[in-house]
Amino acid sequence: ARHGEEHPEAGAAVEVIVERCRRALTPGAVVLLHGVGVGPASFARVATLLGDRHRVVCLERPVGPGGMALPVDQQADLLAEHVRALGEGGVLVVGVSGGATVGLALAIRHPSEVRAMVLHEPL
Repeated sequence: ARHGEEHPEAGAAVEVIVERCRRALTPGAVVLLHGVGVGPASFARVATLLGDRHRVVCLERPVGPGGMALPVDQQADLLAEHVRALGEGGVLVVGVSGGATVGLALAIRHPSEVRAMVLHEPL
């Protein structure tokens, strides 16, 4: 089954995210930040749809020892290191749930690393 067929509301959200990304950017890197309780694979459909025009990076949100959650500001700082390593001079951040919260923290703490954002339901 394609993403969204089992959960039509999720399919609609994917289409909205993809359309907003396409309007926000000329070609460039897109960093996808997953929410709580899911991983990078939750963005498979979005990554596929954006991959024809953008460099798409699905990162695992940073965790501490034993998988313990790190504070949001620490996650943002670690994410900034990854973004700088891409060498893009600013990326489009797409975040859902906890990923949206980390994306906001990234933009606040490291504004030069974020060119644009698409956020869905930040915590």
